[in-house]
Amino acid sequence: LNTVNREGWQRNVADPSAIAASADLPAGAGFPWPYGKESANRRLGSQNSTEWRASFDAKLTDNLQNYLIYQGAHFKSNGPHTQLPFVLPTSGSCTYEPFAQKQRESDFWSTQAAWRIPTNLKQHQLVDTLTLDLGNITLKNIAGAKWIDRRAGIDSTGTPASMAQNVINDYVQSGHGFSEEFQIQGRSPDSGLSWTVGAFYFYNKIKQSI
Repeated sequence: LNTVNREGWQRNVADPSAIAASADLPAGAGFPWPYGKESANRRLGSQNSTEWRASFDAKLTDNLQNYLIYQGAHFKSNGPHTQLPFVLPTSGSCTYEPFAQKQRESDFWSTQAAWRIPTNLKQHQLVDTLTLDLGNITLKNIAGAKWIDRRAGIDSTGTPASMAQNVINDYVQSGHGFSEEFQIQGRSPDSGLSWTVGAFYFYNKIKQSI
């Protein structure tokens, strides 16, 4: 078991009035941003994660052995956010330049965030190895399965500018996978030759949306 609780390394230096004046629909997809607005002076980029692993090794008979491994992880974070220190002289520069100037006057460890963009990740994995020893021949079957569910916010500007409502997105990734491997292993006592033949199958289905 491994647990990490780490405070955020990035400071939110956005002006509270700019956060309050930012758009209410930053996702730009016709629905309210589900996580709400960020707080001024909040520490971003924190990490709260737990990882675990368990295994079971059983000798079922004199020549049959099974080894099972299960591992999983839960991960949560509240950033970090993008930084915008410079803008090109385009039609939108008048909107972003004040935020870029403030970012230049700050430091690398800061940003100007108006909306919360958390990352939540859950994943689980199983691997089972079954081995049958027949003397000069060994049969081995290795089966695996995994599941993943991830949801994260993406902030492309790191500013509370109203134009940022088109570049705040919700990234969702979920799916599962399966693998199957069968091996025949042999050895020749006379020549010392060892050999392995087998077959492998892998299936993976991941859905992603932004």
